[in-house]
Amino acid sequence: MLIYFVLVSLQLFDSKVPTIYDTYHAGITLFLTVIGMMYAFKMNNGNDGTQFAERYFSIGFVVTIRYSPWWLLSYLIFEIIVRVENQLSLKDVGSMGLGVMWELMVLISSVRHIRDVAQKKNP
Repeated sequence: MLIYFVLVSLQLFDSKVPTIYDTYHAGITLFLTVIGMMYAFKMNNGNDGTQFAERYFSIGFVVTIRYSPWWLLSYLIFEIIVRVENQLSLKDVGSMGLGVMWELMVLISSVRHIRDVAQKKNP
């Protein structure tokens, strides 16, 4: 999630002029990243938990890889619909929506797995 935030933020410095939706997406991603890390830390037993950084990055990486094909498929379907219907004005909104949905799926799944690992270590 943190790596995705960095990539979304770097997109704002792309050669194209960022739209308001790019800015919203970066802000929502930052918010979700901060809230997600705080919640994952809590699910890892807070200050009593161990190996938070290792769990956060390794589980987050695996979950990201696991959900990437679904995100790619949904994005391709969205692109086809936008092109067929010639509704390019919806492209920015739809891209932002798909990105936020993907972020939420990865975040929720990562936190759930971090909680499960923490509970197995500390029954």
